Amino acid sequence: LATELEVELFIVQSNHEGVLVDAIKGARGRCAAIVINGAAFTHYAWGIHDALAAYDGKGVEVRLPNPAGKLRPGMPVQVTLPREK
Repeated sequence: LATELEVELFIVQSNHEGVLVDAIKGARGRCAAIVINGAAFTHYAWGIHDALAAYDGKGVEVRLPNPAGKLRPGMPVQVTLPREK
């Protein structure tokens, strides 16, 4: 889909909060948007929260209802729309 839309994706996956904070900070001035599934980090990771708050582009948070299960067509997915800057 990225090729069809002519966009470049930079994908980061980590269980280490610092890696994610560094990736968010590295996106400043380089990426137009961040899509994040913060999983458990959503509840307690203030470093990620602060990095996203300082990010100058658009942000979208996606939460999967059952991370242990498989995503199926029609399955509800919670999406938090970007904040206005």
